[in-house]
Amino acid sequence: LYLLESGAVEVSQSGGESPVRLGAGEHVGEVALLRDVPRTATVRVVEPGRVWVLGRAPFLAALAGDLSWAARFEAHAASRLGEGSPW
Repeated sequence: LYLLESGAVEVSQSGGESPVRLGAGEHVGEVALLRDVPRTATVRVVEPGRVWVLGRAPFLAALAGDLSWAARFEAHAASRLGEGSPW
């Protein structure tokens, strides 16, 4: 999981949709961690900043300790995969 403390990135998926800009306080990478799949989007830095990284095992352990957060991340992943609203 990549957590943006500062700066900004653009996230794009194949399919021609316009990239989405994410900034401080937002995150990317949860889909691959939750679904155990390769990346589903391309992320490009558009404003340098600081990013925190959380590996799969600690991420899943943290979610196991708080099922409400697990549900939130799963819902977010579903929306990013087109199973709900877009990014």
